[in-house]
Amino acid sequence: MSNKVVNADPTSFRGYARRAQLLVSVGQLTPAMAEYNQAIALAPKEGRLYYERGVVQMQLYMRWRVAYQANMFTPFNATNATKTMPDSPFAPRLKAHDVEKDLGAEAVKDEVLMRKMMKQFHVGSITDLSSSIRLEPLLADAYVDRAELNALDEEFGRAFRDLESAIERQPKCARAHVSLGVLKCHFSAYAAAIEDFDKAIKCEASATPEMRAYAFFDRGVAYQKLELWSQAENSYNKSIALLGRGRDGAAHRNRAIVRCHLGSFDGALEDLEEVQYNAPDDEELHGALGFALLQLNRYEDAAKHFAAYGRLGRDTYVDSGNAYFNLATKSETHLEQVQHAAYLQRARRFYLRAARLQPSNVDIRLNLANCLRNEKALQAAIRQCDAIALDQPLNHACLESKALALFQLTGRRAVTDAVACMDAAVRTCVASSANLGNIFNAFARGTIHRNALERKTISRNGAKLNSKLAVDLPTPSAGSSIANILEGLLTEMKSSAPKVHLSGSHEQTLALYMLNRGIMLEKLGNLDRARQDYKDAFHFDPLSVHVQVCLGTLSLREGKFEQSAAEFQRALELNSCSGVAHLNFGVVCLCRNELAVALTHFDTAITLLPHCSYAYANKAVALARCGNLPGAELHFKRAIEKLPSRKEFYLAHGNIIAQQKRLYDAMVNFSTALFLGYDGRL
Repeated sequence: MSNKVVNADPTSFRGYARRAQLLVSVGQLTPAMAEYNQAIALAPKEGRLYYERGVVQMQLYMRWRVAYQANMFTPFNATNATKTMPDSPFAPRLKAHDVEKDLGAEAVKDEVLMRKMMKQFHVGSITDLSSSIRLEPLLADAYVDRAELNALDEEFGRAFRDLESAIERQPKCARAHVSLGVLKCHFSAYAAAIEDFDKAIKCEASATPEMRAYAFFDRGVAYQKLELWSQAENSYNKSIALLGRGRDGAAHRNRAIVRCHLGSFDGALEDLEEVQYNAPDDEELHGALGFALLQLNRYEDAAKHFAAYGRLGRDTYVDSGNAYFNLATKSETHLEQVQHAAYLQRARRFYLRAARLQPSNVDIRLNLANCLRNEKALQAAIRQCDAIALDQPLNHACLESKALALFQLTGRRAVTDAVACMDAAVRTCVASSANLGNIFNAFARGTIHRNALERKTISRNGAKLNSKLAVDLPTPSAGSSIANILEGLLTEMKSSAPKVHLSGSHEQTLALYMLNRGIMLEKLGNLDRARQDYKDAFHFDPLSVHVQVCLGTLSLREGKFEQSAAEFQRALELNSCSGVAHLNFGVVCLCRNELAVALTHFDTAITLLPHCSYAYANKAVALARCGNLPGAELHFKRAIEKLPSRKEFYLAHGNIIAQQKRLYDAMVNFSTALFLGYDGRL
């Protein structure tokens, strides 16, 4: 049809322009350029023709630019070859493979040719757009396209002026408002950018559904940068609704990350599966999947995706280290020792690589210290904390990490040093927030004058690290009979203090420090001050199940069974799925000779903590008291399978077997107990 128009009137520019538009629609940009040249030669005053040819030259420039970035390492800028390639929000979203197919494999390997073509099309596009603006000053799209080209070359002042001119000429130009908002986001002016996106969304008459979808998407990005997760999700929802489900992988991917922050992990995985189905080669997919799986505690899967993401050239050392570290520490109760050590070793290697790239990053070095501590390289962990303290002496996370390492060293002196370190962590934590300082000082004046702290001012930005402590409880005394041994197991099998993880608030962080300090004091035998620390921690985090478990365990240790039962009951009211609370509550019931209730709690504890040896051993004690010796024998056997290094298990197991007149089997257990270091009476 366009050929007929041209043949009918060869002196008319319209036939050539129509043919050029058809060629552009099928991606034939170079032939389209020739047609526009013919049209402009016939109608040199038609501003619209210059605009359309300028857009074609802009698209050709984008293709050569992508080819250059994919194949060359030397930075290039169309106006100044000494600048680095800008990381612009207007950078083309073209795939290098498609560009190479379009331009030719030989052409994209010729650096001189690529530089020449980039400069030619860049200058030509700017010239055509400027001519269009001169001939048709009300054509807002020409200003917007020229602004995007200027932004690519880091000529941001010119870009802002062009976009403002476009809006001045057409106040309801949605595209100009979107581009202005994107440019403001480039300078982290997210709140101002949101206003521009809102203006674009309101331009329903002039905006296509696709443009409004882009406005919603970009507004979602701005909200996401401001960590306003609900608003971001709402914007992404509207963007996806306008474009259609599955058509925009970036919107689904970003909504998945936002949903992770909102705790909607199932929805996040659904979005990422949508991206994986529709855009399996999305370069950001593996990073987002790794992040979502990390939140779902699927650390092994997360590590695989971070590894795939790293192969694309992304810096994933920290994320991969976190995945393997969590994989080791969260699941250590049912990991083989060799596998547990292997995960920690891989995490350490990733942290070391990250630290080499960012030697001044305190968070990476703290993660490395935590990893070393879990590997039992305690002195190395302490040295790492000391190195951080030289730069940031008031870093309370560093002080806490050092305290945890000292606590695991042998000797009373090390525990005393750990308490001193934790004291310093509490002080600096309080001083790090003026609001927390006011709350603490008001609390201290009323209840804990002995621990009133001097207020200081510090400034630190850092992520908080997971922390845990374990309490070593006394072993049964020598000369115990079987009855005394079984009673001794009640104290032996009080589970270690639960793993406590830092939350986001200053109050909960302070509560954690007090809680861990209380555990340290309890090991030193300072039970009164330990209880006070637990109560103080409860004041700052009244919903912490860990505080109630520690209080209940301390009361159990002191023989205050009624008080202990009440504290464990409160812990279960806060979290009915706390296996440690059920286990220790069962021990309390066992001490009160409430065997049926104790067995119920032990069964629940075994369900929640299937790899906890103490749950099986305590149930064995309860079954032995009920006269069910075969059941007790079976559960002691399971306890030994879970923790074969515990000599008391073999001793109790042997005594149960001896009561059933199987003396040879009993002697095997007694011999194993002696081999492991038991030196009391059999």
